[in-house]
Amino acid sequence: MTGYSEAEIPSATGLENVSLELQRLNVDLVAVKQDLDTSTPSGRLVFGVLSTVAEFERDLLKERVRAGIAQARRAGKRIGRPPLRVLSAEDITRLREDRARTKTPFRMLATKYRISIFTAHKLCAKRS
Repeated sequence: MTGYSEAEIPSATGLENVSLELQRLNVDLVAVKQDLDTSTPSGRLVFGVLSTVAEFERDLLKERVRAGIAQARRAGKRIGRPPLRVLSAEDITRLREDRARTKTPFRMLATKYRISIFTAHKLCAKRS
């Protein structure tokens, strides 16, 4: 039994590294239901092919997700989390003045204007 989870083996290379570590420890992998035994040459071949196919499937999934996001952007869809609030130009000016005049902490500005701390910081840094 190894301490590896599926998330820690993201590619065929990662799976190969686990396989090499098991070989170094003189441990063979036997999956009874899948009829896989890495102590035999054919079992090592099947293990290698399965890990390569799994990596191929993950790459296809990534490619489809990227294509879907690109298509959504082309269609004008918003990608990501919506803003907490869209500030008017007057609000942005007041926020910047509050920060410049009194050095109000970003956390207090964020609470006052109902925006995230990051947005408060970003708006005070921008001069457009």
